[in-house]
Amino acid sequence: MKNSLKIFLIRGIPIELHWTFLLLICWVLLMHVVARESASIVLLTIGEILAVFVCVLLHELGHTFAAFHYNIPIKKIQLLPFGGITIFSGQPGNPRQEIIVSMAGPLVNITIATLLIPFLPAGTPFWKLGTIITSIHSANFPHFLYNINITLAIINLLPALPLDGGKMLKGLLGLRFTPYTAFRTSHFISRVISLIMTIAGLLTGNLLLILYGCFLLLFSGIEKDNYLISFLLKDESVNDVISRDFKTINVRATPEEILHTLGTGNDRYYVLTDNGKIIGILDKETLLYKLLINSKEIALQDLVIPDLSAVKADSKLIEIWNQLPSKADLILPVTTSNNKLIGVVSRDNILSSVLNHATEKHKKPYALAWTFPLLLSLFSVQQNGRSDTTGYYQHAMRLLHDTPTLAWKYIPTAPLPGAILPYKRIVAFYGNLYSAKMGILGELPPDKMKAQLLAEAKKWELADPLFRVQPALHYIAITAQRNPGKYKKYRLRMPGQQIDSIIKMAREINAITILDVQVGHSSLQEELVTLEKYLQLPDVHLGIDPEYSMKNNAVPCSEIGSFDAADINFACDYLKTLVLKYHLPPKILVIHRFTQGMITNYREIHTCEQVQIVINMDGFGFPAKKKDSYKYFVAKEPVQYTGFKLFYKNDITPVRKTIMQPEEILRLYPTPVYIQYQ
Repeated sequence: MKNSLKIFLIRGIPIELHWTFLLLICWVLLMHVVARESASIVLLTIGEILAVFVCVLLHELGHTFAAFHYNIPIKKIQLLPFGGITIFSGQPGNPRQEIIVSMAGPLVNITIATLLIPFLPAGTPFWKLGTIITSIHSANFPHFLYNINITLAIINLLPALPLDGGKMLKGLLGLRFTPYTAFRTSHFISRVISLIMTIAGLLTGNLLLILYGCFLLLFSGIEKDNYLISFLLKDESVNDVISRDFKTINVRATPEEILHTLGTGNDRYYVLTDNGKIIGILDKETLLYKLLINSKEIALQDLVIPDLSAVKADSKLIEIWNQLPSKADLILPVTTSNNKLIGVVSRDNILSSVLNHATEKHKKPYALAWTFPLLLSLFSVQQNGRSDTTGYYQHAMRLLHDTPTLAWKYIPTAPLPGAILPYKRIVAFYGNLYSAKMGILGELPPDKMKAQLLAEAKKWELADPLFRVQPALHYIAITAQRNPGKYKKYRLRMPGQQIDSIIKMAREINAITILDVQVGHSSLQEELVTLEKYLQLPDVHLGIDPEYSMKNNAVPCSEIGSFDAADINFACDYLKTLVLKYHLPPKILVIHRFTQGMITNYREIHTCEQVQIVINMDGFGFPAKKKDSYKYFVAKEPVQYTGFKLFYKNDITPVRKTIMQPEEILRLYPTPVYIQYQ
């Protein structure tokens, strides 16, 4: 467990106190102060807590010295409010050793209780367990210590993992059955006992039983993961999983040399060296950030990730397992016996080794099945509920051509789970079913249109394989009109059945739907609420078009309209509210632009985790003109992500007979992650 305070060493073994133990002491003392107890009572309570602390420590030292007898290495002892944990670097060599090491802890408590018997008051119950457990009090300090040690022994002897009784049961079963059968049986019994305790606590209203039952359920799962790891890795060495695909950076490298190294691959971590001597591990994100804020003076040795040390190539994997960082891709240097750097190792390497060799080394049919719980348990420690940071880094840096700038910075925070960008490139067909002139979406019959969209998507995947393609139908749900209409809003809302048909059509090809809004003389505040029943769907997103937002009451199409940052912020906040209200993945907000004046006060546009903003270059014409529009009206005024629009007809010129191809667009900086065809 993390967040522990090392208090002292015993025979080189760190004794750590978890911060919640200190919190427990403070809480108990606070309750005494609130109750206005006397100073003597407070001091007695402190003494009792320290006595429990010593009893738990002695219990764990019993395991430790028994393990020393069998040359089983101990990493550390952690003391928690609900007991202690002895963390082994190795495992008992056979079931008999496991029984004796597990039994040693409760035997220490029983020995202490036996030695206290002469000091107990007359009439003390020695063997009535119910009376002993429920009569822990401070009227007589030896009596208190006696009861505490008997209680610790009884609880730890319960036949449930990870308690000592559960390990003893596993060892006893191991004397007769295979290790797998012994573990599986003891683990099943542990789950049954923990469930019985939890249910009994719920039926009787006993909070302590509920908490302890939940504790056993949680830690029996951890015990299972540890057992699977030890079983699958016991015969492997670091040499079996070493990776020689790594890069080093010299401690005296110049910023230019560092940038060159960072730009020549997709490595996330680098080994910092000084004339071949290992100094530590560097994180690419930290390096890029430091180079951006201070490109001249950078002390690389101050940027190394702390608490990482090299491992020897001939070490057993099971021995160095606990040294590995919790992040699956974070590396440790691997050295020879004479400290020469020969490679790196990470949890990813170990996973690959297990997946490649499990079926070869363990012939029993359950062996490969064990690989998958291990796979899940290893990756669970690095995700923390967020998206994969390594995949995010690769995609984000590809959009920036591995060259972040002051205008287009690399943001190290990965998007929320379920986000489409930047992991996929959206390829969309734009239009309206009522008009063939408004885009390819309404120009072709549905089946032919969908087939052509998938063909365009395939071209993009071939051109840039890192980005999977997310097809999309970008449908104009509210169109601007030259006719003022009934409410003189110069806009026309599409009927619900049309929108329903588009969403259905999109889902047939696993596409998303983007509903586009042209407000005319209306406003986003008035129009977006009419689309809420669609926008609350997880696969429906929003597009807004400043060209048809007529701030000066001009007739749409007579001049180019605009949206201010305040309008865009309203749309963003509206989508954010829907995401939070309906527990949706992040929404995409596409904003069209092809002139300077279409978006005003762009610096005041705010972003949030729940909405991914795309500024889409919407102009048509020959390639040089389109590239200039992208450069000056999109790339020059960055918000978050960029898009690029292609016109099947209007981009064709007497000189250029074909529209721009993916290879040309991928050279733009930053690379568009949203591609729209009209």
